[in-house]
Amino acid sequence: PSPELAKFDKWSDVEALLQSVVPWIQNAGSLVQASDGIYRDGQKFVTPQERAKMPKEEQAKLKKIPNSAAADGKQIMLNKPVLLKELRATAPENRRAFVQSLMRHELRHVAQQNIKNARQRFTDLWNSLPAEIQQKVEIAYNWGQPFEDAALGGMEFERMMHEAQKDGRTTEQADFENDVLAFAQMDKTFAQRFAAIVKDLGNYLRDTVLKVVTGEARRLIEETISEVDAVQAKLEAILQGHAQAEAQAKAKAQAEAEAQKEAEAQSKA
Repeated sequence: PSPELAKFDKWSDVEALLQSVVPWIQNAGSLVQASDGIYRDGQKFVTPQERAKMPKEEQAKLKKIPNSAAADGKQIMLNKPVLLKELRATAPENRRAFVQSLMRHELRHVAQQNIKNARQRFTDLWNSLPAEIQQKVEIAYNWGQPFEDAALGGMEFERMMHEAQKDGRTTEQADFENDVLAFAQMDKTFAQRFAAIVKDLGNYLRDTVLKVVTGEARRLIEETISEVDAVQAKLEAILQGHAQAEAQAKAKAQAEAEAQKEAEAQSKA
């Protein structure tokens, strides 16, 4: 069926949309269909072909994750049975949007892991967050459990913040954004760290991704860039506030020092 008429209740329907993102995925790595589940060896996802070649004792050490999709810096893994199950549990009129949202999610993760020093920077970002914000991310994206990998926590936090920029966002998303921005106003180092990551992510999406993406995937990436830019603008405004507050504090300190000197000079006179 055509993408416009597809009910997205079988794999051929899904492939019509996936084809539009394949060119950019191949530019970064590959799009892998995993029919028997998604497995991970540490932070690296293992393809079905790689797993088949591993000794059984090594296969037993792999961690199977329940997701319908997952991504590292080189590939997006799609668990076909789980994805189709999720689609069939979704109203037909919403299935196309479901696939689009899924691909935006995983495309962003690939992009996150391709910015400079990504793992260390997202680890530092996560570790700089207060516990109450970390907990909200864990509830939303890790079944309420602490992230074993702090870098992944930082990536999910960044994505959660961007998704709060969508039209029709929930009250919970708005509250989350307010909490994050309030913390950025209190902690300049966090604001600088987060703003630098967001800036590099936006540049990567613009300078690398849009050059190879065509069709429907291009619109999805453009929407993602708009969300990134919205967060960047808010963080830059906060950093300007920090700079103004510091300038005012410095001017006040200088004025007080000069007043003190003048008072001492008058006292001596």
